[in-house]
Amino acid sequence: MNASLNELPSGWEVVSFLPEIKGTVFDTLSSENITIILNSQIPNKVDFNIDTNKNYDIAIDPIKIRVLSLKAQLHVIKEENTERKLDGEISGKYELSGIFEKNKQWNGDMKLILINKETEHGHLLGMIFPQDFSPKVIERGLSPLFKLFNINIKLQDSGLIISSLDNMTLSNEQKFLPSLPLDLKKGATFFSTASLEGSIFKYLEPVFGSLSPVNLAIHFDKNVESSTLVAALATQPSAKGAMSFANIRLLFSPVDESMAIAGTITINIQDHLLQLECAAKLSPDGEQVISFRLPENQRKWENPLGINGVTLEDIAVTLTLAPAEFSFMVQGAISIGEGSSQIRLLAALQLTNGVLPTALYGKLDGKEYAPEGIPLDVLVKAFSIVQIQFPLLRQVLVKYFEFYIGTDPSGIEIEGKRYKGVFLSSDISFFGIGTKFAISFNDQGLKANGSIASPIQIGSILKISDSTGEKGPEVQIDTTNVSDSNQQQDYFYLSSKVTLFNSISDSNLIYIQNNGFSFEKILTIGDISNVRMNCTLQDTTQFTGIADFNFNFPGIQASWNNITLKIGSVSVSTKVTINASPNSFSLVINFSFSFMGHNFIDEIITLDVVISDLNEIKDKVLDYVITKGVETIREIASDPLKFLDKWKVEALEFAEDVGDKLKELFPDKSIDDMAKFFKEANIGASDAFKHLKIPYGINDEALTKSLKDANFSLDDVKKGLEDVAKITNPTAVGNILIGAGFPEADIKILIPDWHIPTTEEVSECIRDPLKCARENLPHLPRL
Repeated sequence: MNASLNELPSGWEVVSFLPEIKGTVFDTLSSENITIILNSQIPNKVDFNIDTNKNYDIAIDPIKIRVLSLKAQLHVIKEENTERKLDGEISGKYELSGIFEKNKQWNGDMKLILINKETEHGHLLGMIFPQDFSPKVIERGLSPLFKLFNINIKLQDSGLIISSLDNMTLSNEQKFLPSLPLDLKKGATFFSTASLEGSIFKYLEPVFGSLSPVNLAIHFDKNVESSTLVAALATQPSAKGAMSFANIRLLFSPVDESMAIAGTITINIQDHLLQLECAAKLSPDGEQVISFRLPENQRKWENPLGINGVTLEDIAVTLTLAPAEFSFMVQGAISIGEGSSQIRLLAALQLTNGVLPTALYGKLDGKEYAPEGIPLDVLVKAFSIVQIQFPLLRQVLVKYFEFYIGTDPSGIEIEGKRYKGVFLSSDISFFGIGTKFAISFNDQGLKANGSIASPIQIGSILKISDSTGEKGPEVQIDTTNVSDSNQQQDYFYLSSKVTLFNSISDSNLIYIQNNGFSFEKILTIGDISNVRMNCTLQDTTQFTGIADFNFNFPGIQASWNNITLKIGSVSVSTKVTINASPNSFSLVINFSFSFMGHNFIDEIITLDVVISDLNEIKDKVLDYVITKGVETIREIASDPLKFLDKWKVEALEFAEDVGDKLKELFPDKSIDDMAKFFKEANIGASDAFKHLKIPYGINDEALTKSLKDANFSLDDVKKGLEDVAKITNPTAVGNILIGAGFPEADIKILIPDWHIPTTEEVSECIRDPLKCARENLPHLPRL
């Protein structure tokens, strides 16, 4: 059963029994316009029917709404333990002023939303406008701005919503038009869906996609003419590559005729999120550049892209928009070093069309911080977690570099090579040599390579080059296998072709030391094919080479005054020291050798004129050995005993008989002297009879006497008389020996057949020598 109440007590107003609608279009309606209907079937529901042609005004500065006629059916429902709910259908005729250039009248529906909360109660009143309604703030205030940006705008689904409460948030179920904003301020807000067209959008679309339609919202207050118009996107942009979007909106300011874009863009770089907030003004034409703000906790990025020990600070992000593409530039600073020596590198990461780039990029011109360059070990400390010290890298000065931090875990490919971690393309110098260097840092250390433009050269003495000989050598640094300081001599080196005098090595490793280069050169000198020379090169201008080896000279001979000394094989222990610079040269040969009992220790040959062939070292040493051989001959030729010693062992050669040579060399020596020298030289009497008799013009008896006086033995002299002098008669031999003064008893023992002549036999021979000779009386002495 329904019950209807058509007349209420005089003076009652609607708000008397519906306090929820106070402040709405209904709060001034009198009860005479209301019919109340009760339904017994639904005891907790009351319907209010309203129908009036009486005019009512609603003033909300700066606008005024006049209700010319109104029809409504409101439903009030009160369930147990809940707040009362009110809804219904409202239609009427209205007149609106303060929004449009002229007052507007229209027939339309109205939406009423009641807010019942524990702490506040209020309502929302919504109106839907015809399609041709456009607020004057748009028509008059924004027209110059749209003209400047060449934008055409078309409104649809427009309306007005009035909130009795401030900072209201609607649910999606309460939205009665798509353009209705969810967040509302107290008072009146115009809303509409706007279609936008203009050339500026071709710059924005590569990033944000279509920016039309947008949902406009204009809050009408006393500052409405100067307020910024917010146009939220009807649909947020889809994610692009590493980027996602939220709350993207356009901002139009009638005061300074500017257009801006605002919202949040999140960039995911290897799981590191950068949340970018922007509210950037746009340019009416041409390329667009947008700067973003980052939350304070995101302005520092530790270990970017997995690079330990590196921190990217003061991060800023810029978006550049062009008709066909867009790019994000993530910029920051990397601090290297500490205190007054600290340097800051500018670094950047550029995302083109939302695609994550291959590397974080940056550069540094060392002149800004250190005119002479930045020591490479400073960069090692900055870009690597390896704790080992690398003092040699202090010699490498980085003048300029561009660096890349790969975003791909597998590394970055540059010029056909793949590098992991931090990669630097740099200009460096060490020991006065400038070159370009490719440097790669990772957790294990550093790898670097480059090539020197020109060969390192000292005149015709030394040349260090590449394999062609036209360019400089390859430079290599590799600390990744260094586990302690004992290995450090191997991590910095040149890979080169080395030419030292006339010796060429196609593949030579030259290690870097604190003040220059160190390498080992394998040489061939003479017949020696494996001479190892330890070489150092200081500052590319001071070369030192040291080698120890042995020369073996077979069949050496020396000649002087028609005498040849047969020295034989000689082994020479040799040390060669070469010092050379562009303006000086010194080659010192220090050597030792011996022959025939002569020792030559620490002999020195010094050359200060550049040689053309290392074999000259051999020639110089051989000449020196022969010179010493000549000196030895001269020494021998000044001493009969030494001469005889060497002659005896056949070390001397000469054309003459030895007796003639002795007579020539020692004219002041008598036969007695020579006999003594023969004895001292352990040369037998036979050789004395053979070589001394004729040169000294002496007979057998006199020579025997000299040999006796020189202490030759009786037996030795007897043998010489018999074998050389050919005196075989025992009596004749014994008589010569007795005449020389040998003891008679000894002679008798040695020569049993020796007969001593009687006095008569001697007298007979004296009287008749011819008979003595004719009868050949062997027992008689020769007269």
